[in-house]
Amino acid sequence: MEYAADNGTQRMILIAVDSSEACKKAVVYAKKIFPIGYTYHLVHIQTSADTAALAFAKQHECDELREATAKSFVHSRLLYLAGSAGAAVKFTMLQNHSDSSSHVGALICNFTEKNNPSALIMMRARKSSMTRIFLGSVTTYCAVHSLSPVIIIPE
Repeated sequence: MEYAADNGTQRMILIAVDSSEACKKAVVYAKKIFPIGYTYHLVHIQTSADTAALAFAKQHECDELREATAKSFVHSRLLYLAGSAGAAVKFTMLQNHSDSSSHVGALICNFTEKNNPSALIMMRARKSSMTRIFLGSVTTYCAVHSLSPVIIIPE
């Protein structure tokens, strides 16, 4: 069942997920803090496989396998968990051809801006400070650039 806010607009919580078990914690948090009156919208960014040495056909097969694996994980573990609260649940998988934190973060922020959720919930990955400096962090990027409030769940 979907609930509407008093002004007639749909209230939504956007939950950025990947294919890790840790993402369950973000869904559980959303159910606890936003138990009724919201739609949970899970978004997953699928990056292309780093297969520069492989032929295009092989890269395409690898990308399809990664996408199917990610969809299976989200559908079997996260959608059911989110739906168990009785709220409406949506899932969107976005494609990105870069594994860069800033590119993935920008894609999440653009999606967030278009959908205008009440909040964006993200997991904080355990990375060393040196890894975050050199490789960046999607969560940090979104916390700085998102127009919606960002709730960061520690792993």
